[in-house]
Amino acid sequence: MKKYFVLLLAALLVLSAFAGCNSNSDSKKTGDAPKQTQSGAPTEAPTDEPTAVPTEAPTDEPTAVPTEAPTDEPTAVPTEAADPTVYTKGRIENGVYINEWADLRYVLTAKLPEGTREEYMTYENAETECGLLCSDMNAGRQLAVTFEKLSGENSAITASEYIEIASSSMETLYKALNITVNCSKPFDYTIGGREYTAASCVLNDGAVYQYYCARKVDGYVIVIIVTALDEETVKSDLSAFTSANT
Repeated sequence: MKKYFVLLLAALLVLSAFAGCNSNSDSKKTGDAPKQTQSGAPTEAPTDEPTAVPTEAPTDEPTAVPTEAPTDEPTAVPTEAADPTVYTKGRIENGVYINEWADLRYVLTAKLPEGTREEYMTYENAETECGLLCSDMNAGRQLAVTFEKLSGENSAITASEYIEIASSSMETLYKALNITVNCSKPFDYTIGGREYTAASCVLNDGAVYQYYCARKVDGYVIVIIVTALDEETVKSDLSAFTSANT
């Protein structure tokens, strides 16, 4: 059963194959050059600078730096971490997954513990991050929360279209692995008080059940994938999600 289950999970990587190219971010290093140019010009003020600098620098810098740094940093960091308007893949605190941006909260349990880093990586590529992965191969259960950045022509893809593409790709891939699969049409599904578009897939005549749920937010698709040996367990795992912002 474990080898069979690993084979099924290996096919899930196809879900993160729809995004376009990543946008490149340029680092800004121009601020250092002017400082070096100015500090290397002792010819302009041999008389004024020795008089003005000792008076202004000791007075301003010791007063401004200690005041700004301790005040701003402790205030800014907690605000950014809990800001529901800024994308984040979430965090695990005391056994609880929390993501304000995605409005998801999930309590990890001993029956479905957090997966390994290697398992996380099977869901990640240049466009996709995995925020949460819980796995028990022996019990045939896995739960994953991923975030895929949509860019270019894929930016217009809806959650329903995403699910249709995913279902079609999964059916093609599973058939290539000699696994029979029957995926439903997209339907509405509520998770943690939020509306998702979902599809249910039955593999090998009920040997394994998988639900794919998607919600589009700010150019990202939030994808929740749950796998189990029976449909009731899948639904129970999905119902364990609650809102992180209420």
